[in-house]
Amino acid sequence: MTVNQDKLLLGRFIRHINYLDNPFCPENILVDAEQMKQDDYKRYKHIYLGIAKETTEIQVFYEVWDVKALNPNEIETDTRHHNYKGQIKEFAGVAFGNSQTPTSALMAFEYDGDLYISRSASGVEELEGMANIVRQIDKKLVYCQPEQPATRRNINKLLTKDGIKLIDADKGKDDVLDSIKFLRGSYGKIYIHPDCQNVIDDFTNYFWEVDKHTNEILDVPVDKHNQSFHALRHALHAKIGIGE
Repeated sequence: MTVNQDKLLLGRFIRHINYLDNPFCPENILVDAEQMKQDDYKRYKHIYLGIAKETTEIQVFYEVWDVKALNPNEIETDTRHHNYKGQIKEFAGVAFGNSQTPTSALMAFEYDGDLYISRSASGVEELEGMANIVRQIDKKLVYCQPEQPATRRNINKLLTKDGIKLIDADKGKDDVLDSIKFLRGSYGKIYIHPDCQNVIDDFTNYFWEVDKHTNEILDVPVDKHNQSFHALRHALHAKIGIGE
């Protein structure tokens, strides 16, 4: 359920409800909705969540990504098999948050010319909670931003027993724009697993700034809804060439 905050300030509000708010929703609808969520997420949002269809060029990753369920263990790795399309390469990254911004971690892998984000975790947490977010990615080597060495050291202390280690990603002068350019042009498609809702939300709402007078889309990303992007660019920093 969502509430229109602008109407709430005026002393009234509009509730947006869907099948998830119905405690008596038939099992067959739940099953059908979940299947469509896995197969065609955009159609699921429109039909089952009642969200209007929307595409906008102010999205930083407009027409670059889609939702698709694929996990590394589902991919054929036998070179002799007729379904073999090459090996996968996995990457993991985390973007530290604070009291207002969530910590976001994710695991991604390259396969057959595309990039898949198959696992993610996010939340506004203190150090132990941040460590738990990293644990959910289930990767032994995770790259993070170099600007917070104390945070990295303290979380690493908590992760030692799990055999997980955080390592600083490289830092560059224009690493944000360079990373956006890389992600927009280096893959056939970026696919986000439907279970990675925080990543889907970030990619949907990560926008370019717009000139208030001319409505021109500026080459400056708005500093909101970007924690998943930051985690991804940390994970891929070596491929992007940041710091070179």
